Amino acid sequence: MTSLRPVADGISCGDLLHLGRAEAIGPGALDQVRRQVKKSGQNPNHWPDVYRYMADRASKNGSYSQAVRYVTRIRAYLETLKQDRALSRL
Repeated sequence: MTSLRPVADGISCGDLLHLGRAEAIGPGALDQVRRQVKKSGQNPNHWPDVYRYMADRASKNGSYSQAVRYVTRIRAYLETLKQDRALSRL
């Protein structure tokens, strides 16, 4: 499993978690993606901007596709857990 190393100051907790999970493509590859996101005028510390960049290029890069699917599935699982906890309080 990938460690959640701090990638930069000023990253929200949620973005840090998603970026940490996306490091499954490799820290060097994620750093390169983040540089390209910044170069395009977007925020490399904001998960939706990084996600959009990788999703738009997923058909040409299998690693991007895999990282997008991986983080999306984890997010769905976490939302399910949140809903289960909320339902258990009823």
